[in-house]
Amino acid sequence: MSRADEFLFKGEGRAASEAPHLQRKEPWKLLVVDDEEEVHKVTRLVLTGFSYDDRSLEFLHAYSGEEARRMIAEHPDTAVILLDVVMEDYDSGLKLVRHIREELKNKFVRIILRTGQPGHAPESRVIVEYDINDYKEKTEITAQKLVTTMVAALRTYRDMLTIEASRRGLERILAAASDIFRLGSLETFVGGVLTQLTSLLNIEGDAFYGQLPFFAATTDDSGLLIRAASGKFERYVRRHVRDLPEEDIRRSVEEALAHRDGSCRDGGHVEYFESKTGSRSVIYFEECRELTELDRKLVEIFFANVSIGFDNIALNQAAEEKARIAEEALLQAEKANREAVVQMARRAESLQKISRAVAHQLRNPMTVIAGFANILRGKPELGPQCGEYLDGIVAAAGRIEKIATAVQEYNAIHLGERRTTEVSGVLAEARARAEQAVAGLARPVTWEVSAGESLRAVLDSDLLAQAVAELLVNAVEALPDAGGRVGLRAWESEGFLRIEVSDDGRGIPESEQAYVLDPFYTTKPVGIGMGLTRAARIVQEHGGTLTLASDPGHGARVEMILPLNPDGLPL
Repeated sequence: MSRADEFLFKGEGRAASEAPHLQRKEPWKLLVVDDEEEVHKVTRLVLTGFSYDDRSLEFLHAYSGEEARRMIAEHPDTAVILLDVVMEDYDSGLKLVRHIREELKNKFVRIILRTGQPGHAPESRVIVEYDINDYKEKTEITAQKLVTTMVAALRTYRDMLTIEASRRGLERILAAASDIFRLGSLETFVGGVLTQLTSLLNIEGDAFYGQLPFFAATTDDSGLLIRAASGKFERYVRRHVRDLPEEDIRRSVEEALAHRDGSCRDGGHVEYFESKTGSRSVIYFEECRELTELDRKLVEIFFANVSIGFDNIALNQAAEEKARIAEEALLQAEKANREAVVQMARRAESLQKISRAVAHQLRNPMTVIAGFANILRGKPELGPQCGEYLDGIVAAAGRIEKIATAVQEYNAIHLGERRTTEVSGVLAEARARAEQAVAGLARPVTWEVSAGESLRAVLDSDLLAQAVAELLVNAVEALPDAGGRVGLRAWESEGFLRIEVSDDGRGIPESEQAYVLDPFYTTKPVGIGMGLTRAARIVQEHGGTLTLASDPGHGARVEMILPLNPDGLPL
């Protein structure tokens, strides 16, 4: 050993922490790089029994720059390197520094340069040009100074790892923050928070967070789900605690759930928490130590906020499931509605064919019956009583003829070409038709007609005038013999044409209002009961609806609601 090396450790006693005791934590890795065997021996001798933060040292040895390169590659988690400068080459140590920092990109390991020949590596130049953390001449290093240097280096290394863990945790948090309410993103978010939490608590071991969901949407009756994890537990995220291979961990978690408390058992620490919403959770650290009051507060904050997050996700999933079910039900309803429309169209077509055939088949024999009855009425020898019978036969045949004609007219209703039309003109035409139809009724009618001169709509004007006339005739016929008011007005509302016919006649009994639009339903002593039915059919052909309201004894009101411009023509 050289004279300079003899001053490496002048007797100042050993570190106060040299008494050996068992540590559960992994030891710090110290790499000694020097071509002198004695330096390795003395370094081990002085630091035997050394510990910092309840962690001892694991010694690694290299005797050349090349050997040190292999060693650092095998042990990237090395905490401190005690590095000689001059070994196989005069700058072997400096080359190793550049290799570690620039090629391996290892910014965490603390490099302490020790040299017995400062002339080859002057401190003023080396500390500036090379990324080292301390510079010591071997002649100045005593045992106590070496311990002090190690403590400072390890403290910095530990704090840098904590900062790096926090950075990684923040990255995971930020990555998940944009869509936090997706389950996968929330678990990523919680994983980042868990990483930061373990850093804040200064916990070196791996950890996981599990939750027993309270809400039925995410409840898994078979056990505790791991929601987030770090280290070796990460592969168990979204799996059950029972899937963990370590029986002692499973037992610890089960006991924490059973007793609803946290404790340090079987080499790990389990904390239990139950949120106000009923979620039961645990967090497991692979390190057995009691938490301080501050640590416990941090864990409680973690539990409270993360539990709320998962509870909100559960509610969101429940809402999405209900929305999905509702959407499926709506699709089924739409499908059923389409099928019903098709069936109704087919039935309507069949009914039209049947009604046309029936009308034709009725009209022919009725014509024959009425003809023979008229012939017999001309024979006085049959007597007056037979004449009355024949008059009844002719009248009944005439009524059947009217019914057949009404059925044919109903079947003939089809929407023609729609044009842009002045609505006031349609109402005037409808009133004229209605007045002609009720000319035989000797009752005064007060007409109240209202329609804007500029109101225009795209429609089949002749067909709509027929529908309005049908309603006006019904309104006049509902008036008492002394006469009364009949109102007719039209207006535009939210893209629809609305036409209302009202009267102050006898009204329609409530028991009959549900049937007045049915074919052949009438309360009149003489009538067929097809007027309102034809009007409703015409409105339907226009793609609209017809509604009726009546206050018995005070009149009735019928309203048509039609698309104002279904074809998009200029108005």
